[in-house]
Amino acid sequence: MREKALIHRCSFVIVITPDNKIYLPKRSKNMKNFPGYYDIGASGAKEIGENIEDCAERELKEELGIKNQKLKFLFEHKQRSRNDNYNAMIYMCIYDGPLTLQKDEIERGLFIPLVQLKSFLKDNEFAPGRKEILKKLIKMNITAS
Repeated sequence: MREKALIHRCSFVIVITPDNKIYLPKRSKNMKNFPGYYDIGASGAKEIGENIEDCAERELKEELGIKNQKLKFLFEHKQRSRNDNYNAMIYMCIYDGPLTLQKDEIERGLFIPLVQLKSFLKDNEFAPGRKEILKKLIKMNITAS
């Protein structure tokens, strides 16, 4: 799918703390696609037979160790490029607990206050489509409340 840049369905879960900080993981340098780039919370492709919300919950648990959190659907996003083509459902969850990073996918991550996200986007590289998703989030003025 990825080698041929086929269109696929995926989910993104944006993690926001109760004090309005967003978690941004940095992709492992060992990742085949976009190593070392910033990403969004937890994300991944939907498996055959899996519904998209189950995909979001699975990725959140696998990549960040977060489970049993209520997800809120935000919007859909389509990405089309030479290397990355997907139709994504964007969710968010409010979470303020420990993270258990999936080390083969996430090198490290950081929490950025939502009010600083716009300037962080200007100064850092993100995997394709992620800046557009985060810009939509800024326009929607999403907060933990």
